[in-house]
Amino acid sequence: SRSEYRLTLRQDNADQRLTPIGREFGLVQEDRWAKYQHTQQILEAERRRLHEAHLRTADLRAAMEAAGLAPAAEGGVAEELLRRPEADYELLCRIVPDGRLKGEEEAAPMLAERLETEIKYAGYIARQDRMIREVARHEKTLIPEDFEYAALTGLTLEAREKLARIRPRNLGQAGRIPGVSPSDVAQLSIALAGKQQK
Repeated sequence: SRSEYRLTLRQDNADQRLTPIGREFGLVQEDRWAKYQHTQQILEAERRRLHEAHLRTADLRAAMEAAGLAPAAEGGVAEELLRRPEADYELLCRIVPDGRLKGEEEAAPMLAERLETEIKYAGYIARQDRMIREVARHEKTLIPEDFEYAALTGLTLEAREKLARIRPRNLGQAGRIPGVSPSDVAQLSIALAGKQQK
C-alpha cells in the first residue's frame, strides 16, 4: 500500500511479475510454470477477443437496460467499451459471443477482475510504466562529485543548499531529497547533459 507504483504492483498480477523471475533462478518447478503459461495464454486470448469483438448499439443498450444502467450512446469495440465507468466484464460477457474466460472455475473470477483492471486502467498503467523507466534512467545519470550546484540559478535556494550538502551520486538520489522538487531535478538533468556535451 506504500508503493509509489500501486497500479503496476498489484496483488492480482504478482504471479505475472514474479513467476518469470522465480523461473530464471530455478525456484519455479515445471508444473507451476506450465500453469502460469496456461493462465497467460487464457488472458491473452480473452484480451484479443475483446479487442476484436464489435458490439452493436442495440445489443449494448438492451444489456445495459436489463442490468439497470443508463443505456450507452453507441456500441463499438468491446475493449473500448470496457474502459467506460458504467461497463464491466460481466456485462460484456452477456453480449459478446462465447463470452467469459475459459479456465479453472475458481480462478476465472480473479482472472476476469485482473483483465478488467488492466483494460480500464491501461492509460494510467502505461503512464506509470513511463515514470518507472524515467526513474531508472535517472538512477543511471551520475552526478560528478565536484559538481557546482551554486551556479545553477534555475534551482531553488533550498535545493542548491541541500544538494551541495548531501552530494547525491545520481539524479535518482537527488530526486528523493526532501526539498528538491521534480522541476529542480529537471533543471539539474539539463545542466548535467550540457556539461557532458562540453
